Amino acid sequence: MLTDELRYPLRHYSTSSSSSLSPRSLPKEFSEVWDDFADPESSDSPPELVARFLIRHVLRSMHGCRLRRVFLLVCGYPPKGSAVEAAFASYGHHTVCLYPHFAAEGADVIAELLDSRGFVPQGVIPFADCGIHLADEMNSRLGVRHNSPKTSSLRRDKYLQQAVLQRAGLPAALQIVTADVRAAQQFARANGQVVVKPRASSGGDGVWLCNDDDDILTAFQQELGKRHQELQTNTELIVAQALIGEEWVVNTVSRDGVHKVSDAWYGPPKLIAGAGPQHFLYNVQYLAGESPRFLEVTQMVKSSLTALGLQEGAAHTELVWLDKPYIYEVNARCSGGLPRVPPPTQLDVLAMSLFDQSGFSKLPEVPSNDMTNRVAVVFLIGRITGWLTAAALEKLSSLKTFWRFERGLAGCGPPFKMVPVTKTTGLFSSPGAVVLQGESEDVLQDAQTIRKVETTAYVETTEESRKCPATTESSPG
Repeated sequence: MLTDELRYPLRHYSTSSSSSLSPRSLPKEFSEVWDDFADPESSDSPPELVARFLIRHVLRSMHGCRLRRVFLLVCGYPPKGSAVEAAFASYGHHTVCLYPHFAAEGADVIAELLDSRGFVPQGVIPFADCGIHLADEMNSRLGVRHNSPKTSSLRRDKYLQQAVLQRAGLPAALQIVTADVRAAQQFARANGQVVVKPRASSGGDGVWLCNDDDDILTAFQQELGKRHQELQTNTELIVAQALIGEEWVVNTVSRDGVHKVSDAWYGPPKLIAGAGPQHFLYNVQYLAGESPRFLEVTQMVKSSLTALGLQEGAAHTELVWLDKPYIYEVNARCSGGLPRVPPPTQLDVLAMSLFDQSGFSKLPEVPSNDMTNRVAVVFLIGRITGWLTAAALEKLSSLKTFWRFERGLAGCGPPFKMVPVTKTTGLFSSPGAVVLQGESEDVLQDAQTIRKVETTAYVETTEESRKCPATTESSPG
């Protein structure tokens, strides 16, 4: 943990006026490294935060030490970090990962941490929701491409998102935000079935489907005051109209406000778990190809990104299709897990947006190849707390279109051992996911077969489980 003595504002290292530190006034040693940091369109002082790294860079260079220039990834999933490093390295750039929970320390402390390790950031890229504000603030202060820190909350707070979309004339659910359970119950009586959820959680954490006053009371008792997955405490909760229908996920990358779709997915509604107030369980998603509905969904996403001030970087947007598409939430980061589509993936497009403007500009606004239903991801659902058997893993890996295991089963391979599981109540408690790739008919068939395999896949304690418990590496949402 970082100590209090490191907590001082970076503005102590910035220049006091716009012309006090320019290429014309720099000593020779500073001038030689100016191009590493300076905005090519400006001959005045470097942006705030850049000056601090510039000074340290020169002082260390004079003593034979060079800082390593990197992109900081707010990412806690090592395979994802490795995939980003590979994509960036192809352009001659390198990365370093920051565990997401440290993002709450703020830009000043993170900058000091980077400096103490000999790194100077060229930019910050969030791969977790809790890193969105940090990326906006640090990128702004570094003077690189960024989304405005003044509107960060619109891309992080699910209540504010919907309010902005409504003001922009886009379809959105009716909602309130409150800490008063009676106000929530009154809203539900007027609007029917509702969803109760935190303002800034992720992966379905703390999301409840409620049908009556008792359900709402239980949801508030469970979630109000709770610290959720993104390390914030729920001081109030969103109560919104329940939108249940075909679900869509659209992954994008933006540069200068131009939004490119890298891949889009659709599937049936999430499954419902439990009696009384119910949790949503991730089900199955299929890769979508071009169609009238696909085009309407992706256009809605682009309009929403613009309304929320997302001009740069990746986004992962979830929607529900009723009579038209409704935005469920916009996450200003890459999708979780590893890319599941042929190149260019979202990571490839992200790298192009940073390092290959011409290549990015030439990309179509939506994918041009039709891969409808040729890739699917099936989220496993543990009905009990116990074990996922080795025999079930063998059956899943033998499916005709099996590509790989993901999330809690990432890296799982023969010889298989049974894996400990907890009863699934949301994305973070799912045993893992199975990614399928092949001809559409085969993919659809194998997705159904997975659910059949699951009917006998989970057991409680066995002699084998007591002798050889297994561990696996999980990924974020």
